Amino acid sequence: MKKLFLVLTVLLGVGCTSEDRSLEVLQNEGYTEIVLTGYDYWSCDEYTFRTGFEAINPRGRHVQGTVCCSFLTDCSIHW
Repeated sequence: MKKLFLVLTVLLGVGCTSEDRSLEVLQNEGYTEIVLTGYDYWSCDEYTFRTGFEAINPRGRHVQGTVCCSFLTDCSIHW
């Protein structure tokens, strides 16, 4: 029981990102100069993977956001 609690605490504290999927989604949508900023705790309520980013959008503007992914659904970009 203690081991399970420890594992859950570590996973929830560290968070989960999906850097490969996030880069693929952003590149497919036309974003350039992508910098992944790590786990974004406050974004993506119902998603498992929450990867923050900064990039240049297809219109040439600097943007910040989060790529939200789940095991059973596709990824989406959130602001």
